[in-house]
This record gives sequence, C-alpha cells and structure tokens, in this order.
Amino acid sequence: MDPTPREKLKNFFSSSRPSYFKKGEIVLRAGDHSNAAFYLKRGYLKDSANSNDGREFTLFIFKPEDVFSYSWIFNKIHNGHSFRAMTDCSILEKNRESFLLFLEQNPDVQFMIAQNISIRMRGLMQRMEQMAFGSATQKVSSIIHILGERFGNGENGKIVIPLRLTQQDIADLAGISRETTSIEINKLVVDGIISRETGYYTILFPNKLLKLAALTS
Repeated sequence: MDPTPREKLKNFFSSSRPSYFKKGEIVLRAGDHSNAAFYLKRGYLKDSANSNDGREFTLFIFKPEDVFSYSWIFNKIHNGHSFRAMTDCSILEKNRESFLLFLEQNPDVQFMIAQNISIRMRGLMQRMEQMAFGSATQKVSSIIHILGERFGNGENGKIVIPLRLTQQDIADLAGISRETTSIEINKLVVDGIISRETGYYTILFPNKLLKLAALTS
C-alpha cells in the first residue's frame, strides 16, 4: 500500500535531529532569519503578533504533524511573528530548498498542506469577522467552537479539546481582555454548554455553542 501524504511528510522529516522546547519557550522570534521548514513532531505552539504596547494577538495554533514558517518556505519572507511553545514540543527542520523539491516531487503532500493552510485562513477570517462585528459572547463562543473544530475529538456527541488553554490564551485568540473572556467562559459553563477542568475544555452542546457564535441567526 502506498504511503499517505501524512506518512510521506513524516518520513521526509524523520531523518532530522529534533529540537526540544519547554512550555512557554520561544521557538522563533519575530525577525529571526532561518533557512528552514519546520515540522511539529510533538506538542502545540502558537504564532502571535505583538503590539508596541505589549498586547498579543494569536493568529494560529499549530498541532502535531503541522508544518510552519510558511512565509519563508513559499515566499522567502523572513519571520515577522513570534512562535511560542504552548506545551512541551519537539520540532524537526529541513532546508527550505530540499523541502520545496520534496513538495514538487509529491504533489499530494503539497495539496494536503494547501488544504491545511486554507482551513487556518478560514478560521482566521471567521475571527476577523467576529472582532469587527461580534459581541463578547459571540467572540468567545466562536473561538471555542473553532478550537473544537480544529483540534477536538468527538465523544458521545461532545467535543473534547485536548490542548490545555488558559483564559489568556482564549483572550489572545478573541482579541478581548482576559477579564471579559473569564466572564463569558463562566456564562457558558453555568449554562451547561461547555465544561472545563484544569484548563481542558469540553463542548457539551456543539450546536448551542455554534448558535451563540453566529453573527446572524
């Protein structure tokens, strides 16, 4: 049986020596120059932009088996954001040119990566709409729904998000204050729409959460 695109990608990076990062450590700083394509073997990390006054906005979260540093890989634009480990991570890297040659020889892998980029961009556009037009309830509900859709595991009609998240993590994704985020999360918990335990969230009623997240009814 031929290997799947996911298996091909994993095999391509498997000869690299892993780099290890503890939770909270910076993997790439804004402005770092690196001639590499990165593969997240284990853990989760976030791609964030920071304002001059220290505010942070998380653009994307990467999960195991994701490739990152797209701006450099495809456009030779050096990193403009910070990549920080959200959990302990192990990361593999390959030279950009060898990775592009690999993609040229494996269009199925290239298509899989394009699909993943499209999914992330869809999520980002949803968040931009919420930030422009949504209430705090809609913003927080939308973020938790997107996290469930992107990372969650279905279980008896519920969605379990395996990534431990702080209220600040959700606030940075929603573009609102941690205090407001805390209020909105507590509403969802009290209403029985989600549950949380030591930073892990379960969406108990996905349809109800989606309805709260919707900009139009």
